[in-house]
Amino acid sequence: MNFAHGEWANAGEVFEGSDFLLKGSVAMTQQLDQHLVVNDSTIRREYSVRLIDAKGRLVQDFTVTLRRGNEVVRARSKNGRGFATIGFTAANYRKPVVLSVTAPGINVQKTISLFTATPIVLRAKR
Repeated sequence: MNFAHGEWANAGEVFEGSDFLLKGSVAMTQQLDQHLVVNDSTIRREYSVRLIDAKGRLVQDFTVTLRRGNEVVRARSKNGRGFATIGFTAANYRKPVVLSVTAPGINVQKTISLFTATPIVLRAKR
């Protein structure tokens, strides 16, 4: 599923025997979080990330790391846009993922979930 400035608000979504990639710019409501059912499925979520430096400029070159327990996914940005993908199953889709974005002199972290709105824009502290 590829979203463009979408909002996924329907409750009662059931994924059974599915394997798909969820990407694009999308916000998911709390109602969906409360009613989503995932059975024998993998939802791969591509997170798009932007990093803004302390002076308000878009950082062009950075590393994106997603960490959930022992699972680690790393990706490099390209032209100021970072993309990293991690899979969610019935066993882990409610477990938090730590997003870390690093560049020279910058290290920003945020806890995210399957339901975190994208793109994620992180700002370096002054």
